[in-house]
Order: sequence, then C-alpha cells, then structure tokens
Amino acid sequence: MKPNIQKILNELNNLSTDDLNELLKVFNKDTVEFNSMKAKEEWESHVPTYTKKEWEKVVRQGEEPNYVVKIDGILYTMDNYDSVGKEISYANKRLKKQMIIKTSDRYSATKFSDAKIEYDDAIAFRIDFPYYD
Repeated sequence: MKPNIQKILNELNNLSTDDLNELLKVFNKDTVEFNSMKAKEEWESHVPTYTKKEWEKVVRQGEEPNYVVKIDGILYTMDNYDSVGKEISYANKRLKKQMIIKTSDRYSATKFSDAKIEYDDAIAFRIDFPYYD
C-alpha cells in the first residue's frame, strides 16, 4: 500500500464521530464504494475486530466506541447517537443488521459500565449516511 494511503487510513481512525460524519457527507452516498475487493480487504484489515463478548467488555470499560467495528464477522458503522447519552446505534445496510448500545449516561463518570448491547435485524437506515458495508 502506498504510504500516503496508509497515512490517510491511520488518520481516519483518529477522527471523532462528528468529523467522520462531515467527511462522509462529501461523498453523498449511502454506502462507501471501494475500487476493488483488495482495497476493501486492506481497509477492513484496520477495522477493530471483536467477538460479541470481547466487544461488550471493551464498551463496558468506558472506551469511546469505534466509528466502524467488526463484530463476529459483521462490519457495523455507527449511524446514530443520541445527545442525552443513552444510546448509540450501528448498522450493516447490506446484511440489514443493527447493533444498539444502551447505557444510563455515557457522559457520567461511569460512562458505559452498565451498557447493554442488542443485536437485531434492522428495519430502517439513514438515507443521508454512507455505510461501510
């Protein structure tokens, strides 16, 4: 991989959710398109990957959840979070799957320590938002 592309991928991992949302609006697409399967596989190799149990542990330790994450082989993109600090949702548009992290208050000192993670079939998707699946 070219060093400048690697640098861009590394920088994307450091962006806040708001910054990524702004960046993705530039593309104005509902899914991110890669120019080859190899490019997609290379990009996915940088996505944090967990089992459901590992992900729950990471979230409950109070870390800010990743914008894009792979759980049990399914790539999820964060597509919504409420401003009151109780819910963050992720989805995979292609597979029509969703993951919702619920907590009493992610802005408190305990952050996500009481988080409950739900996995289900998705019934709706944002039309103004690109998914990485």
